[in-house]
Amino acid sequence: MKHIHPYLVILFCLIFVSCEKESSEKIINYPITYKSYSISDIRYRIFTSDGEISSTTVKQNIIDRHKDFLTDSISENFEDRIIVTYTTQDSVQVSYDGLLEEKQRKAIETPEMIYWEKQDTSMFENINFPFFENYFKYTSLFYEEFQIPTATGFTRIIKTMECYYATKKREEIILPMLDYYYKNEYEYHNMKGINNELIENPSFNLPPLGTLIVMEYQINMKQ
Repeated sequence: MKHIHPYLVILFCLIFVSCEKESSEKIINYPITYKSYSISDIRYRIFTSDGEISSTTVKQNIIDRHKDFLTDSISENFEDRIIVTYTTQDSVQVSYDGLLEEKQRKAIETPEMIYWEKQDTSMFENINFPFFENYFKYTSLFYEEFQIPTATGFTRIIKTMECYYATKKREEIILPMLDYYYKNEYEYHNMKGINNELIENPSFNLPPLGTLIVMEYQINMKQ
């Protein structure tokens, strides 16, 4: 009776396991498109010079008086408003409100976050949202600051590769968002649709008559 060499047995086993693994791996066919369809998880946070307001009654009263400056979760239609198409595992094409970006973005995924990063570098004389400096939860993967002469009217130049931030939830993609409304005795201003969220305990340095309303929510996207 002939004996089979033990090394050949091991080799056959390795080949079998390798083939079995390859056949069981899911083949992903591109392009894959995700479209927005709703918003959820709405949370209001209100800050004054004394800190964050915790009273539900006081918060609701302030929100009711200024809700026109924030996203209307009932009347606004989010269906197909944002469309993201993965052309490859590492590249996405983004369309917002029917406007398709000229260049694709780089898709970078970590265990905690998905980044859709612009190809080109952007430069700013200052931050876009001064109230939220150091209080945003997410930042670009590439970010540098340079000091400049104060005679320019600014103190620094910011160089970054702008990103959209997202997370995965089962088969869906979630975009964290926020709106804000700020007022004091001299002025007011607001902005909707900022793709980020606040850290848990921000300490805004607001003047005595300053009020900052932040509406946090998420945009849900599915294939």
